[in-house]
Amino acid sequence: MKKRAASLALAALSAAALAACTDSGEGERDANAASEPAVGSADVLEALNQSAQLEAELYTAEARIIQQCMEDQGFTVHDQNKLAMPPATERSTLVDYYPHAIYLPEAADAQAWGFGQWTTTEDSAGSPEAADYFASLQEGAPEEWVPPENGEWDALSPDERYEWYLAYYGEEKGAVYGESFLNPAADLEDMEAEGPAGGEDGELDFGEDASEEIRPGGCELAMIEALYGEPERSEDDEGNVTWTFRPESPLGDEFHNQNRVEYGGRIAEPGSAFLDCVSERGHTGWTFDDGGNLPVADYWLLVYHREELVGLMEGETIPGMPEHPEDMPEDYEGQREYEIEMAVDFAECGDETGFREAAATAWEELLAERYQALEQDLYAWQDEMRTALDRAQDVLGG
Repeated sequence: MKKRAASLALAALSAAALAACTDSGEGERDANAASEPAVGSADVLEALNQSAQLEAELYTAEARIIQQCMEDQGFTVHDQNKLAMPPATERSTLVDYYPHAIYLPEAADAQAWGFGQWTTTEDSAGSPEAADYFASLQEGAPEEWVPPENGEWDALSPDERYEWYLAYYGEEKGAVYGESFLNPAADLEDMEAEGPAGGEDGELDFGEDASEEIRPGGCELAMIEALYGEPERSEDDEGNVTWTFRPESPLGDEFHNQNRVEYGGRIAEPGSAFLDCVSERGHTGWTFDDGGNLPVADYWLLVYHREELVGLMEGETIPGMPEHPEDMPEDYEGQREYEIEMAVDFAECGDETGFREAAATAWEELLAERYQALEQDLYAWQDEMRTALDRAQDVLGG
């Protein structure tokens, strides 16, 4: 299970890394895209916003049905983090992010913040520099949705909250999620993986990296059956098992994975000139993965958190990432300075070779084409969502 543990550890750190990526300069291009809008892009944008609105309405209806089921069983205080749904966010452009933003900051941002990965360390916690960096990321960002006040739920005893989760998810799944109230130190993901019967010590039989989601039960299952019928068990090529029930969106994982692959091909030529440039500046060994990404965040996470990850990552490699240089500083300040120097080199090479502009344009053109081709599928999916909404209104009594 070492490989799985390593992946989980790095994934947890990567979540912090995504929050620490320098995207302030890239975000401005979203509203002022350099490329001309594709024919019909306004219609596609409207379809995307309609889809987001339908999803928000349906998720809200699902939560109301679950809440109604819970109250029928005598539960009058609820975890608002589970039942309160954020409103739809309206998009003003087809492009909501740029893949190159995480490894190619604007020159001024690189000089000030590097790649921002030093902010994942304990050394940076509470520092004015880190506060300034995070404040810079919020400039121009939409206001973050805040769920309703949850004081009544927090005032419940651990046992009461545990019983609520049993009713919400059913006995098996609810016991996994509710355990966190009785045992705050519990590892939720490990517990869920150990839930179904499997191999020795709770490990599943179908592969060390596979996981099996527990079948929905309780009020969650009651909602699913009322709107969609029985949940469907799905298993991917790696043995990961999930349960699905909503109409499958054409904007799902397959769509985004294909976007990455096509994008990687489109930036290969300008990307080659960029890699030559950074190599000439001493940053050798970098290569793009199939999706056109450079694992800069992982590179620096392994620098700053090497003591946490060295044993877990033994024998593993991350595609596209070179070895760390032998003269990499051992102290935090030295590492941060090295990160900034590297980020500046990347930023300057991105501008000098024209790669930054080429990468942004390639992504804009790809999304315009892909969304346009998907428009009719999107309308068909919307019809399925509206049908589910009609059923929800019937369940809720009009």
